Amino acid sequence: KRRRSTRPSPRNPPHRIQGAVSDTETALFLISCAPNMENSIGIFAGCLRRVPFAERLALIRAAGFDATCLWWDIEHPEADHWRDAAPRMVRDAGLALDNLHAPYRRCNWLWTDDAEKRAHVVRLHAECLRDCARYSAPKLVMHLSAGTRAHVDQDAGLDSMMSLAEIAQREGLVIALENTRRDDLIDAVLNAAPANCVGLCYDNAHDHLYNDEPHALLDRWGHRVALAHLSDNDGILDRHWSPGEGVLNFAPVFVRLQRAGYRGTLLLEAIPKNAEETPESFVDRARQLRGMGILPMRANS
Repeated sequence: KRRRSTRPSPRNPPHRIQGAVSDTETALFLISCAPNMENSIGIFAGCLRRVPFAERLALIRAAGFDATCLWWDIEHPEADHWRDAAPRMVRDAGLALDNLHAPYRRCNWLWTDDAEKRAHVVRLHAECLRDCARYSAPKLVMHLSAGTRAHVDQDAGLDSMMSLAEIAQREGLVIALENTRRDDLIDAVLNAAPANCVGLCYDNAHDHLYNDEPHALLDRWGHRVALAHLSDNDGILDRHWSPGEGVLNFAPVFVRLQRAGYRGTLLLEAIPKNAEETPESFVDRARQLRGMGILPMRANS
Protein backbone atom coordinates (compact mmCIF):
# COMPACT_ATOMS: atom_id res chain seq x y z
CA LYS A 1 0.00 0.00 0.00
CA ARG A 2 1.41 3.36 -1.01
CA ARG A 3 2.25 5.55 1.98
CA ARG A 4 0.47 8.85 1.95
CA SER A 5 2.85 11.79 1.96
CA THR A 6 2.59 14.15 4.91
CA ARG A 7 4.15 17.00 3.01
CA PRO A 8 1.83 19.96 2.44
CA SER A 9 0.50 20.68 -1.01
CA PRO A 10 -2.09 23.01 -2.52
CA ARG A 11 -4.69 20.40 -1.59
CA ASN A 12 -3.16 19.76 1.82
CA PRO A 13 -2.20 23.23 3.10
CA PRO A 14 0.22 23.36 6.01
CA HIS A 15 -0.46 24.48 9.51
CA ARG A 16 2.96 24.04 11.08
CA ILE A 17 5.52 21.62 9.72
CA GLN A 18 6.30 18.26 11.34
CA GLY A 19 5.37 19.02 14.94
CA ALA A 20 6.66 22.58 14.93
CA VAL A 21 6.44 24.51 18.15
CA SER A 22 5.11 28.04 18.38
CA ASP A 23 7.21 31.05 17.41
CA THR A 24 7.40 32.04 21.10
CA GLU A 25 8.63 28.60 22.14
CA THR A 26 11.16 28.61 19.29
CA ALA A 27 12.43 32.03 20.34
CA LEU A 28 12.80 31.04 23.98
CA PHE A 29 14.60 27.84 23.04
CA LEU A 30 17.05 29.54 20.71
CA ILE A 31 17.77 32.32 23.16
CA SER A 32 18.59 29.69 25.78
CA CYS A 33 21.15 28.01 23.51
CA ALA A 34 22.43 31.24 21.93
CA PRO A 35 25.56 31.64 24.09
CA ASN A 36 26.89 28.37 22.67
CA MET A 37 26.41 29.37 19.02
CA GLU A 38 28.89 31.89 17.69
CA ASN A 39 28.21 31.60 13.97
CA SER A 40 28.54 34.55 11.67
CA ILE A 41 25.32 35.60 9.96
CA GLY A 42 25.19 36.29 6.24
CA ILE A 43 22.67 37.02 3.52
CA PHE A 44 23.08 36.34 -0.17
CA ALA A 45 23.94 39.31 -2.34
CA GLY A 46 20.90 38.80 -4.60
CA CYS A 47 18.46 39.57 -1.80
CA LEU A 48 17.58 43.02 -3.16
CA ARG A 49 18.00 42.74 -6.91
CA ARG A 50 16.39 46.07 -7.72
CA VAL A 51 18.87 47.96 -5.56
CA PRO A 52 22.24 48.90 -7.17
CA PHE A 53 24.92 46.45 -6.09
CA ALA A 54 27.13 48.84 -4.09
CA GLU A 55 24.11 50.29 -2.29
CA ARG A 56 22.79 46.80 -1.60
CA LEU A 57 26.07 45.73 0.00
CA ALA A 58 26.11 48.87 2.13
CA LEU A 59 22.59 48.11 3.38
CA ILE A 60 23.57 44.53 4.20
CA ARG A 61 26.60 45.64 6.18
CA ALA A 62 24.73 48.45 7.94
CA ALA A 63 22.11 45.93 9.06
CA GLY A 64 24.80 44.01 10.94
CA PHE A 65 25.42 41.08 8.61
CA ASP A 66 28.93 39.63 8.57
CA ALA A 67 29.07 37.89 5.20
CA THR A 68 27.51 37.41 1.81
CA CYS A 69 27.89 35.18 -1.24
CA LEU A 70 27.88 35.69 -5.00
CA TRP A 71 26.00 33.89 -7.76
CA TRP A 72 28.83 32.96 -10.13
CA ASP A 73 27.53 32.53 -13.67
CA ILE A 74 30.73 32.62 -15.71
CA GLU A 75 28.76 31.98 -18.92
CA HIS A 76 26.73 35.18 -18.52
CA PRO A 77 27.38 37.70 -21.34
CA GLU A 78 28.50 40.30 -18.78
CA ALA A 79 30.63 37.96 -16.70
CA ASP A 80 33.91 39.64 -17.63
CA HIS A 81 32.51 42.97 -16.44
CA TRP A 82 31.68 41.92 -12.87
CA ARG A 83 34.07 39.00 -12.35
CA ASP A 84 36.83 41.11 -10.79
CA ALA A 85 34.62 43.93 -9.53
CA ALA A 86 32.04 42.04 -7.45
CA PRO A 87 34.40 40.33 -4.96
CA ARG A 88 36.31 43.59 -4.49
CA MET A 89 33.06 45.49 -3.82
CA VAL A 90 32.01 42.90 -1.24
CA ARG A 91 35.21 43.39 0.72
CA ASP A 92 35.17 47.15 0.29
CA ALA A 93 31.75 47.07 1.98
CA GLY A 94 33.28 45.33 5.01
CA LEU A 95 31.70 41.93 4.30
CA ALA A 96 33.32 38.51 4.14
CA LEU A 97 32.89 36.65 0.85
CA ASP A 98 31.74 33.32 2.25
CA ASN A 99 31.27 31.47 -1.03
CA LEU A 100 30.60 31.53 -4.73
CA HIS A 101 27.48 29.69 -5.94
CA ALA A 102 27.86 27.79 -9.20
CA PRO A 103 24.93 27.92 -11.64
CA TYR A 104 22.93 24.70 -11.68
CA ARG A 105 21.70 24.56 -15.26
CA ARG A 106 23.00 21.38 -16.88
CA CYS A 107 24.14 20.04 -13.50
CA ASN A 108 22.51 16.73 -14.44
CA TRP A 109 25.30 16.37 -16.97
CA LEU A 110 27.60 15.56 -14.07
CA TRP A 111 25.96 12.12 -14.09
CA THR A 112 25.61 11.51 -17.82
CA ASP A 113 27.39 8.82 -19.79
CA ASP A 114 27.82 11.36 -22.61
CA ALA A 115 31.51 12.14 -22.23
CA GLU A 116 31.35 15.46 -24.08
CA LYS A 117 28.50 16.85 -21.98
CA ARG A 118 30.07 15.67 -18.76
CA ALA A 119 33.44 17.19 -19.65
CA HIS A 120 31.73 20.51 -20.39
CA VAL A 121 29.94 20.80 -17.04
CA VAL A 122 32.98 19.57 -15.10
CA ARG A 123 35.08 22.20 -16.84
CA LEU A 124 32.61 24.94 -15.81
CA HIS A 125 32.66 23.87 -12.16
CA ALA A 126 36.44 23.59 -12.25
CA GLU A 127 36.64 27.17 -13.47
CA CYS A 128 34.34 28.26 -10.64
CA LEU A 129 36.68 26.53 -8.17
CA ARG A 130 39.67 28.32 -9.62
CA ASP A 131 37.77 31.59 -9.24
CA CYS A 132 37.13 30.74 -5.59
CA ALA A 133 40.88 30.50 -5.13
CA ARG A 134 41.51 33.63 -7.21
CA TYR A 135 39.07 35.75 -5.22
CA SER A 136 39.67 34.15 -1.80
CA ALA A 137 36.19 32.65 -1.44
CA PRO A 138 36.74 29.51 0.67
CA LYS A 139 33.76 27.53 -0.62
CA LEU A 140 31.97 26.70 -3.86
CA VAL A 141 28.27 25.86 -3.45
CA MET A 142 26.89 23.60 -6.15
CA HIS A 143 23.86 21.47 -6.95
CA LEU A 144 24.33 17.84 -7.89
CA SER A 145 21.08 17.54 -9.82
CA ALA A 146 17.94 19.30 -11.00
CA GLY A 147 14.54 17.64 -10.76
CA THR A 148 14.01 13.97 -9.96
CA ARG A 149 14.11 12.26 -13.34
CA ALA A 150 17.69 12.80 -14.39
CA HIS A 151 19.45 9.78 -15.85
CA VAL A 152 22.17 8.87 -13.38
CA ASP A 153 25.31 6.97 -14.27
CA GLN A 154 26.68 6.54 -10.77
CA ASP A 155 30.25 5.79 -11.84
CA ALA A 156 30.32 8.76 -14.22
CA GLY A 157 28.94 11.10 -11.58
CA LEU A 158 31.39 10.03 -8.93
CA ASP A 159 34.22 10.38 -11.43
CA SER A 160 33.04 13.95 -12.13
CA MET A 161 32.97 14.82 -8.46
CA MET A 162 36.30 13.20 -7.64
CA SER A 163 38.00 15.25 -10.33
CA LEU A 164 36.47 18.43 -8.83
CA ALA A 165 37.41 17.30 -5.32
CA GLU A 166 41.04 17.00 -6.42
CA ILE A 167 41.01 20.64 -7.54
CA ALA A 168 39.35 21.75 -4.30
CA GLN A 169 41.87 19.84 -2.21
CA ARG A 170 44.81 21.25 -4.16
CA GLU A 171 43.51 24.83 -3.79
CA GLY A 172 42.55 24.48 -0.12
CA LEU A 173 38.83 24.93 -0.86
CA VAL A 174 35.61 23.18 0.12
CA ILE A 175 32.88 22.10 -2.28
CA ALA A 176 29.55 22.49 -0.46
CA LEU A 177 26.87 20.24 -1.98
CA GLU A 178 23.43 21.80 -1.63
CA ASN A 179 20.59 19.39 -0.97
CA THR A 180 17.75 19.65 -3.50
CA ARG A 181 15.57 16.70 -4.51
CA ARG A 182 18.12 13.85 -4.65
CA ASP A 183 19.60 13.21 -1.24
CA ASP A 184 20.80 9.84 -2.51
CA LEU A 185 23.32 11.63 -4.71
CA ILE A 186 24.46 13.71 -1.72
CA ASP A 187 24.97 10.45 0.20
CA ALA A 188 26.93 8.87 -2.64
CA VAL A 189 29.34 11.76 -3.04
CA LEU A 190 29.88 12.43 0.67
CA ASN A 191 30.57 8.73 1.21
CA ALA A 192 33.19 8.75 -1.54
CA ALA A 193 34.81 12.18 -1.28
CA PRO A 194 37.44 13.41 1.21
CA ALA A 195 35.87 15.19 4.17
CA ASN A 196 38.42 18.01 4.11
CA CYS A 197 37.33 19.29 0.70
CA VAL A 198 33.71 18.16 0.13
CA GLY A 199 30.89 18.88 2.54
CA LEU A 200 27.17 19.56 2.77
CA CYS A 201 25.45 22.89 2.15
CA TYR A 202 22.35 22.19 4.22
CA ASP A 203 19.27 24.03 2.95
CA ASN A 204 16.48 23.80 5.52
CA ALA A 205 13.77 24.93 3.08
CA HIS A 206 14.65 22.33 0.45
CA ASP A 207 14.80 19.65 3.14
CA HIS A 208 11.26 20.40 4.30
CA LEU A 209 9.80 20.75 0.83
CA TYR A 210 11.28 17.66 -0.76
CA ASN A 211 11.57 15.10 2.05
CA ASP A 212 8.96 13.22 4.03
CA GLU A 213 11.46 13.00 6.88
CA PRO A 214 13.00 16.45 7.33
CA HIS A 215 16.28 16.58 9.26
CA ALA A 216 17.23 12.98 8.39
CA LEU A 217 19.90 14.31 6.03
CA LEU A 218 21.22 16.56 8.80
CA ASP A 219 21.22 13.62 11.21
CA ARG A 220 23.37 11.62 8.77
CA TRP A 221 25.74 14.37 7.70
CA GLY A 222 25.70 17.06 10.40
CA HIS A 223 29.41 16.47 10.93
CA ARG A 224 30.03 17.35 7.26
CA VAL A 225 28.04 20.63 7.11
CA ALA A 226 30.16 23.30 5.42
CA LEU A 227 27.40 25.91 5.11
CA ALA A 228 23.80 26.40 6.25
CA HIS A 229 21.24 28.00 3.90
CA LEU A 230 18.24 29.31 5.82
CA SER A 231 14.89 30.53 4.56
CA ASP A 232 11.19 30.11 5.26
CA ASN A 233 8.23 29.21 3.07
CA ASP A 234 4.57 28.19 3.09
CA GLY A 235 5.35 24.48 2.91
CA ILE A 236 4.30 24.41 -0.74
CA LEU A 237 6.87 26.36 -2.76
CA ASP A 238 10.44 27.49 -2.22
CA ARG A 239 9.49 31.07 -1.40
CA HIS A 240 12.81 32.28 0.05
CA TRP A 241 11.12 34.24 2.82
CA SER A 242 12.96 35.38 5.93
CA PRO A 243 12.83 32.96 8.88
CA GLY A 244 9.65 33.53 10.85
CA GLU A 245 7.55 34.58 7.84
CA GLY A 246 6.39 31.09 6.92
CA VAL A 247 5.56 27.76 8.55
CA LEU A 248 8.98 26.17 9.08
CA ASN A 249 10.33 25.36 12.52
CA PHE A 250 13.99 26.30 12.91
CA ALA A 251 14.57 24.89 16.41
CA PRO A 252 15.31 21.30 15.25
CA VAL A 253 17.80 22.66 12.71
CA PHE A 254 19.77 24.63 15.30
CA VAL A 255 19.68 21.71 17.74
CA ARG A 256 21.36 19.51 15.16
CA LEU A 257 23.84 22.13 14.00
CA GLN A 258 24.85 22.83 17.59
CA ARG A 259 25.11 19.12 18.35
CA ALA A 260 27.38 18.67 15.31
CA GLY A 261 29.59 21.54 16.45
CA TYR A 262 28.88 23.64 13.37
CA ARG A 263 30.73 26.97 13.53
CA GLY A 264 30.27 28.15 9.95
CA THR A 265 28.08 30.83 8.46
CA LEU A 266 24.30 30.87 8.78
CA LEU A 267 23.39 32.31 5.39
CA LEU A 268 19.91 33.71 4.76
CA GLU A 269 18.70 32.98 1.22
CA ALA A 270 15.83 35.38 1.66
CA ILE A 271 14.07 37.97 -0.45
CA PRO A 272 11.29 40.39 0.57
CA LYS A 273 7.96 38.62 0.99
CA ASN A 274 6.12 41.82 0.19
CA ALA A 275 7.18 43.41 -3.10
CA GLU A 276 6.24 46.83 -1.70
CA GLU A 277 8.58 46.54 1.29
CA THR A 278 11.44 49.02 1.24
CA PRO A 279 15.01 47.64 1.09
CA GLU A 280 15.81 49.36 4.39
CA SER A 281 12.85 47.70 6.09
CA PHE A 282 13.75 44.27 4.72
CA VAL A 283 17.37 44.21 5.88
CA ASP A 284 16.48 45.85 9.20
CA ARG A 285 13.84 43.20 9.89
CA ALA A 286 16.24 40.43 8.87
CA ARG A 287 18.81 41.86 11.29
CA GLN A 288 16.25 41.76 14.10
CA LEU A 289 15.87 37.99 13.74
CA ARG A 290 18.72 37.65 16.20
CA GLY A 291 16.88 39.67 18.81
CA MET A 292 13.70 37.70 18.18
CA GLY A 293 15.59 34.47 18.87
CA ILE A 294 14.82 33.00 15.43
CA LEU A 295 18.52 33.24 14.62
CA PRO A 296 21.04 32.66 17.41
CA MET A 297 22.96 35.55 18.95
CA ARG A 298 26.70 35.41 19.33
CA ALA A 299 27.96 35.59 22.89
CA ASN A 300 29.42 39.05 22.26
CA SER A 301 26.37 40.45 20.40
